[in-house]
Amino acid sequence: MRKPTTLIAGKFGSRHFGTKRYVADAVRLTGRDEPVALYIGAASGDDRHFGSALSTLLKGAGIRKVVWPKLSKGKKKDVSAAKTALHETDLVFVGGGDVEAGIHALHDADLVEDLHGAAKRGVVFAGMSAGAIMLGERWIRWPREGAGDDEAETFECLGVAPCALDTHGEGDGWRETQSFAAVRARELGKKARAYGVPSGAALVIGTTGLEDRQLAAMEKAAHEIPIVYSRNLSVGVSVFMELVARAAKALGDGYDVEIAESHHRHKVDAPSGTALALGERVAAARGRRLEDLAVYARQGRVGPRVPGTIGFSVFRGGNIVGEHTVRFIGAEEELSFTHEAQDRKMFARGALRAARWVAGRAPGLYSMADVLGLARS
Repeated sequence: MRKPTTLIAGKFGSRHFGTKRYVADAVRLTGRDEPVALYIGAASGDDRHFGSALSTLLKGAGIRKVVWPKLSKGKKKDVSAAKTALHETDLVFVGGGDVEAGIHALHDADLVEDLHGAAKRGVVFAGMSAGAIMLGERWIRWPREGAGDDEAETFECLGVAPCALDTHGEGDGWRETQSFAAVRARELGKKARAYGVPSGAALVIGTTGLEDRQLAAMEKAAHEIPIVYSRNLSVGVSVFMELVARAAKALGDGYDVEIAESHHRHKVDAPSGTALALGERVAAARGRRLEDLAVYARQGRVGPRVPGTIGFSVFRGGNIVGEHTVRFIGAEEELSFTHEAQDRKMFARGALRAARWVAGRAPGLYSMADVLGLARS
């Protein structure tokens, strides 16, 4: 049974790498008290300093023994040692360096199929920087320095995590990532997507504005892998939604519902995904579908309010992170719920919490309510 793959961005020692925290997460996925790790440093030419530092980091995260065959040297004894280790190791850690050089070294050592077999057996894979890119499906190369994207082509990587990713592109604004998407689209003769569903790994999705066909693809993938999908990954918003749903059920149809949302001037979809999710929770609590109750616009002589409908109001301006208010308006009283986002870090914290929760779960489509235990309360 495949286990989640850990893909670590940045360089060793940088703030992106986060020292041993993410390595420790990968080690825990092995489920072993004293696991053994195989370190692949071919992408860096098996640089002694970098490999020694990584070995120390792995041991500090709980690895009992690190096997480090120098595959970039092309010696038979190292290749033999790697093949033997793949049948005994609990974790394969791929270090950074040059992606194409690392892939060439693994092909020259005839190790690619052995690595795929280890992944299928449940060996945990982790990669850092270029090593993470190597674990993906493909990457890009140019025939010479200064060549344009029209001369570039993509090449196969290991495909342990079946997606193409860049884990060290912040410095140049992800130029290689953009070039990869353009070149791959040319090769395929169709639009290249900026996201993918990894096979055998867990996935957290927080994208809003998905089309029906994309939602259907997600639901299909959830039969094979565990997915957490939420249009707002904030922990506070998840609790907010649960409170709104309970209020809707308790108050019943005698209260009119209005949902107002405010966001920054650059947001392209309206109403927000969170506002729609709130409307869906209210409608479901009343045993109805949102599409049957939603009122998205009022202008001119619209007549009196239709009982049971759910109204939406949208505001756009400045740099508002996100504000949502749900009003239950009765004949003699009103009950309002409001959530105000003050820092976008809340989305990242929620995503990390969801990622830690979903790793190792059974296949299925989960929500933040599942992550927080609200679905069981």
